[in-house]
Amino acid sequence: MLDKIVEKKALDTKSRIAVVCAGFALMLLGVNTSVWFLNWLAGAQMNMSDMLLQFWYVPTFREVFFFSVIAAPLWEELAFRVIPIKLGYKIDRLVGGGALWLIVALTTLIFGWGHGQGTVSLMLQGYMGLIMALVYMKTGDHYWSSVSVHALWNLFVLTVYS
Repeated sequence: MLDKIVEKKALDTKSRIAVVCAGFALMLLGVNTSVWFLNWLAGAQMNMSDMLLQFWYVPTFREVFFFSVIAAPLWEELAFRVIPIKLGYKIDRLVGGGALWLIVALTTLIFGWGHGQGTVSLMLQGYMGLIMALVYMKTGDHYWSSVSVHALWNLFVLTVYS
């Protein structure tokens, strides 16, 4: 089923923009649903701003903007999507399948875990990593599509929850 979602085909610019917007919307929906669910489980009210700001702190707005909206998307999409997924395609051709989705799952978990705060980060940022991987593959391995979703999300968090 996932192979059908991300089957390779050439997309025009309008379709790529639609996939980027859909990826951003899925991230927004998933994170807000997760926050609601975690609050329900804990029986407490944690607002989104407090939850997201606990993951990182950089003293100046310029530094936060540069690292979260520019540097992080460029680096993280290369490290967690482009290189591993291209490797997954090559391994799939050699062994006949299955490696790509294992690599996507592992990099999604590592991406979530690497963002800081245990299970919450693993779940929220892991989900976002999966969405960005799907956007990357759905747009024909277009690096700038997943970078755009990542940068838009980080900008959204920076402006709405700061």
